[in-house]
Formats: sequence, structure tokens, C-alpha cells
Amino acid sequence: MEIISRSVARGLGLKLFFTGVPCKKSGHLASRYVSDGGCVECNKERTLKRKQKDIEKYRESCRRACQKWSKSKEKEYRQQRKLIKPDEGALKAKAYRQRHPEKVKESAQKTRDRYRERYRNLTKDYWKRNPSVRQANRAAYYGRKRGAEGSFSSNDIKKIEQQQGMKCNGCGCDLQVTGYQIDHVIPLSLGGSNYSWNLQLLCAPCNQRKGNRLPAK
Repeated sequence: MEIISRSVARGLGLKLFFTGVPCKKSGHLASRYVSDGGCVECNKERTLKRKQKDIEKYRESCRRACQKWSKSKEKEYRQQRKLIKPDEGALKAKAYRQRHPEKVKESAQKTRDRYRERYRNLTKDYWKRNPSVRQANRAAYYGRKRGAEGSFSSNDIKKIEQQQGMKCNGCGCDLQVTGYQIDHVIPLSLGGSNYSWNLQLLCAPCNQRKGNRLPAK
């Protein structure tokens, strides 16, 4: 291990430094943190003791730390760096998938079979919590099947919900109570597009009455 002082390591932007002198508290011959000069091995021992003393408290502190880190600029920086220069592990994984597509497909199928029921329950729960996403996916699929021009996302549907105030664009009923269906104002069968400005939210009876007709003037 290369000997480097704390000041030099700080100047180089490093997180660790090594002096070659044993730790005064426990005698560890290990690296130290630039931030506080603490011994890395001593920190590992303290962490292990806290974990063994109260595992649930330790896990909760880890969750809070992860949430804090995920909101920091460090995550954004790492994501941008990954886009510019993918790490070696990602490149190796991509190369393996290209060399062994059948093995990867077989492994993925085994995983799906093993956790099929769990995935199904998670999917049902997700659709239940995000009805706008499911409605958007269905309507977008219908538009692609018809070969219509344009596309939209669940965010567009949420904007339409706000614009209509969660009221049916036909009868004015509360869509939070009745639920809604995504309707193309100018039907796709009559040349309408699949852009968000050609969409409206209707309750099921209004959507069925309208059918494939142009809106009444």
C-alpha cells in the first residue's frame, strides 16, 4: 500500500490516505479517512457491533442513508458519468448477452417461472395504484395498432385530468367516483391522431354513446 499523507490525499481529492503508522486505538495498520482521520478497520468494527446489537435499527439507518444519498447531487453525477463512460462491468454484461443470447433467454425464463405469482401480484398492485398509466398504455397500444400518427404518455393523461378537473367531458360527472376511459376526440377510424391534444376523458356511458362518431357541435 502506497504511503501518502492526509494533506496530499486531500489535495488530490482522495477519500483515504495511508501513513504506515498503526492506529493508536487498536493497532490496525490500515487506511484512514481523509474527512476525520479515522481508521477504516475501526470503523468496520464499530459498524459490526451496532449491527449485532440492534439489526432493525441498523437497517433503518441504512435505509435513511440510502434515501438521503439518492436525493443528492452525487447520484446525478454518477448517472451522467455512466452515460458518458459505461463501467467495465456493464460492458462485460452486454458482451456476454451478445455472445450467449440463448443462455440469457433461458435464465430469464426460469426467473419468470420461479417468481410468476409474485410478479403477477406486483403488477396488479401497480395497476391499481396507477390507473392513468394503465389507461394510457391501452390507448397508446390501440393507436399503434391503428397506425395513427403521434403518441402520448401517462404524464399527458395526468395533465388532462387536471385540465378537466376530473370531470367527464360529456356529462360532467365525477370521474374519481365513476372512473374514466380515454377517448380520441376525432376517432382514429376517421383519421384522428394519437397526440395528447386529441384526447379527452369520458365516463364509460359517455364513451360508449359517442362511439366512433365526431363530437357533437
